[in-house]
Amino acid sequence: TLFSAITLIFVQPIAGLISDKLGRKKIAYIALFAIFIFSYPLFFLHAQKFFLYSIIAQVILGGLFSLYLGLLPALISEQTNSFSRCSIVALGYNLCIALFGGMVPTVNLVLIKLFHSNCAPAYYLMAAALISFLSLLILPVYTNVDSSKPYFFKC
Repeated sequence: TLFSAITLIFVQPIAGLISDKLGRKKIAYIALFAIFIFSYPLFFLHAQKFFLYSIIAQVILGGLFSLYLGLLPALISEQTNSFSRCSIVALGYNLCIALFGGMVPTVNLVLIKLFHSNCAPAYYLMAAALISFLSLLILPVYTNVDSSKPYFFKC
């Protein structure tokens, strides 16, 4: 987990800069597609119980998360006007983290028992990536819009 966290520290700001240049949705699509495709192989690599394989899997997964997490604050913030941004972003982000992030240990335990595999938590991650990917399809792009004028949430 330490190596994954170190990867997050270094890759996240770079991912944010890349999303500023190439567009948030484009980078988000790439990150979510990669998370969906590589989750199971990385969990399988991690399940081999060889320390070096675990580190490699953690670093790659951390890099994939970093690619998405680096652009997420800006992507979320662009969906609201400046008058209500703090409240809306805090409420929406924290509710999702509490509901879906807080359930991870329980859901993963159930998946492991259900599928009799230590790789089963990858299914939860793949489902989250798929839901995020589909949600991104309908998300409007508001980059470079004057945020002093209400345009999405009218308050």
